[in-house]
Amino acid sequence: MDKKQTLLSASPATSFVYKVEGSEMNADFAGKINANEGNCKIEDRVNRIYGANCVLQFKYVENDLFYNNLCMIDSRLPQIIARMMADCYKNRDLNIQKAIERIT
Repeated sequence: MDKKQTLLSASPATSFVYKVEGSEMNADFAGKINANEGNCKIEDRVNRIYGANCVLQFKYVENDLFYNNLCMIDSRLPQIIARMMADCYKNRDLNIQKAIERIT
């Protein structure tokens, strides 16, 4: 079985929360972004955000235990992973090694 590998398994325990920042961000724009559905809805939403000259700003990890475990490895690991995830979706390229190269 050749399944695509992911940076993190999606679950409530691994939820990263971002704030969308930019002059175009308002309730109407947020509604249009959230209306995107389909197989690539996350990538489409992220690209619409960046396409409107907005950015995703990492806020926090929802699960405290997961956050603390990441910080035990490296105090900046939550921020690094959050940046990698945003980059992967923005570039429609979920290759972890390429994401590391792009953000460094």
